[in-house]
Amino acid sequence: MNVTTKVVLGAVSTFLFIIAACLLAATIALAWLYGTQRNSEGFVESPEVSMSTSGFALTSTDLDLGSLPEEWLPSDVVGTLQVQAQSEDGSPLFVGVGPSSDVETFLADVEHTEVTRFGNQERLSYTDHPGSVIPQPPGDLGFWTVSSDGAGRRTLDWEPESGQWTLVVMNSDAASGLDVSASVGVNTPWIPIGMWITGVLTFVVAVGALVIAVLAAKRPTTAEASETGSPEPASRSS
Repeated sequence: MNVTTKVVLGAVSTFLFIIAACLLAATIALAWLYGTQRNSEGFVESPEVSMSTSGFALTSTDLDLGSLPEEWLPSDVVGTLQVQAQSEDGSPLFVGVGPSSDVETFLADVEHTEVTRFGNQERLSYTDHPGSVIPQPPGDLGFWTVSSDGAGRRTLDWEPESGQWTLVVMNSDAASGLDVSASVGVNTPWIPIGMWITGVLTFVVAVGALVIAVLAAKRPTTAEASETGSPEPASRSS
């Protein structure tokens, strides 16, 4: 083995050790998430945040699942999305998920606020949409895929499917002005599956890195092999 080959093997083994360390960190993060951030129903839940608008509705951005056919990504793999929301003043609240095209038609020229980024309180961002139309109560409409309507904390469970969807939060009577606290959770088998896959990959990559490192360390270079080779036998004198 020449010097160049030995250096390359050493670099490859170092690179594989780094990958193994990253995979191990991912496994630990998934285990922490799954073990500590689940609520009593098994949902991994975001922090609760406060949101407000002077308009008639708070909406999500379009959830575009149109490129994910049901036969490719069945709902039992995707899991269930849970949204919990409560009005700060205790007034009845409506929470619903509907086809984006129907929501867009419903809120056309209606003043509302789109939540463009959801996370902790500091990461929230909004886009305001002006309008002059007063909407009808959302519970009177029939296009919602799932919805929850009434006083107190509303809990909506939705199994995502192929299509384009929008989440809407409104006062039940369609009055303007909203102050709500909300959280989003997900219950999906991909977290324990991801833990298992990253754990196996970590083991495989770590073993490969160890084997390459041992080979690179033990095998002599070509120059060393020629210097330590067996001496030629002395010629016999006649």
